[in-house]
Amino acid sequence: MAKFLATAGLDQGEPRPPVESSPEMDEAMGRMQGNMDFFLGHMWMPLMGYVPDTARLKSLPIVVAVGEASEGQLAHRAVRALAEELGQEPTVFPGDHGWGGEPEAFASRLDEVLGSY
Repeated sequence: MAKFLATAGLDQGEPRPPVESSPEMDEAMGRMQGNMDFFLGHMWMPLMGYVPDTARLKSLPIVVAVGEASEGQLAHRAVRALAEELGQEPTVFPGDHGWGGEPEAFASRLDEVLGSY
């Protein structure tokens, strides 16, 4: 997991001190670990070899978007490379990789971007 996080540019900062966990938390963490094992074992490697059909993408009205707080992350670098290949500047959204950090600001920006099409 540490290798994945480092490759993806997801700085985890200083390790957090261990916390007391409940049986429910232990069960949830076990499920999450199983999901992560599947992700790393069956999804991550094929994803790394994916090459988008840029000729097809250039013929479509698409928005190449990136989170403003994801600078340096693998996802951010991939979006920048795709945008360059398509001759676009990425559309910047509030937050990180995904919408969860700032849902109201993200929704507002999404409404603005989609409203321009």
